[in-house]
Amino acid sequence: MFGIADEDSEAWPNLVVHEAGRRWIEGVRSHLARLPVRVRHSAVARDTLEIVRQERRCIVLAELGRRPLDTLELLEQIDRLGRELLVIVVARSDQANLEIPARELGATAFVTEPLTVVELAGLVEPIARVQFGWDKKTSL
Repeated sequence: MFGIADEDSEAWPNLVVHEAGRRWIEGVRSHLARLPVRVRHSAVARDTLEIVRQERRCIVLAELGRRPLDTLELLEQIDRLGRELLVIVVARSDQANLEIPARELGATAFVTEPLTVVELAGLVEPIARVQFGWDKKTSL
């Protein structure tokens, strides 16, 4: 059975949830608990960048939040690393105008609220399956 405490979890790919609070992390972690992925939380851009630099396989889920320009700067820094990396951006409905800049900075997907954690995790799972090469037998 998969789980964050599994002894092989260090070798698992990473899903980094970058958000100022803890709005999405627990729900995403819970929804993806049966998949071989380490779901990690980061509230600070420097920590997110460190994980991305150190880990070979990674997806970043970045919330624009109250300081969208800081998150766009993070996307730019990730893009400068020159790695093939999937980034999913979550924005409030009044931030929809930032989709083009976010995509220009490497965002793979851009979704706007209202959005439930189940809907968000449902978006993340197929992207992770493709990125990490999981077959259909690895299921929720």
